[in-house]
Amino acid sequence: MHVRALIALALVPLALPGLAQSLSQETVGDVWVYDRATDPKFDPILRVWGDGTNSYNKNGYPPGETFSHSYLMFDLSSIAKQDYFVTKATLTLRMRPATYTLAAAQANPLEARALGTGWSESTWDYLGNNPNPRDTRYGVGDLTNYSQSGEWTMTLDLLGGTGFEAGFNGAVKGDGKLALAMTSSILVAGQGGAPYRFYSRDYGVPGTAPVLDLEFAPVPEPLTLLAFGGLALLARRRR
Repeated sequence: MHVRALIALALVPLALPGLAQSLSQETVGDVWVYDRATDPKFDPILRVWGDGTNSYNKNGYPPGETFSHSYLMFDLSSIAKQDYFVTKATLTLRMRPATYTLAAAQANPLEARALGTGWSESTWDYLGNNPNPRDTRYGVGDLTNYSQSGEWTMTLDLLGGTGFEAGFNGAVKGDGKLALAMTSSILVAGQGGAPYRFYSRDYGVPGTAPVLDLEFAPVPEPLTLLAFGGLALLARRRR
């Protein structure tokens, strides 16, 4: 278990107003970000690829033909505006059968990166003022269930990289939106490879939309932390 998760669990009894919380939510918006996408807002399948070395255009948006991303949006507005310890953050995707090799996927994982929220599925315009994927990589795809013969489930531990807790708290205390950019350096078919493909919320089959599962606990107020420290010191003196 992550060190911060252990700390958070230890402080849960002290967290006001109460115990740890959880949230499981499908995307409220998802878009295939590619300049030749025919129906990016409502395409049932999202696709991701890169140039074999980079997973996104470091020069900024738009990505051009070399890169394809998928943008996911989640609504955190139901969560009270305060700071939290995040003890679990998992993204689950329902994948199409792999047309890339396991070795290619291991060398070019599917990534979840930080992303700005200045976009929406309903008003998507590829040439609009859209955010570019950020350097901050929250996590990469688990290939345990990899399959070329049928659909399979991929999970991404968003606490496995860097920055997710800060991104979560920024979203909660900001506009209540959390956006993820799905990226990868994996090549497309014309370059000797194949893209990652997974279902969007528009596929319409229950259990196939991207899902974010969270567990989090309020950060105790400073006075509560001070009291905790005092109790810990007292306990040490009594040993």
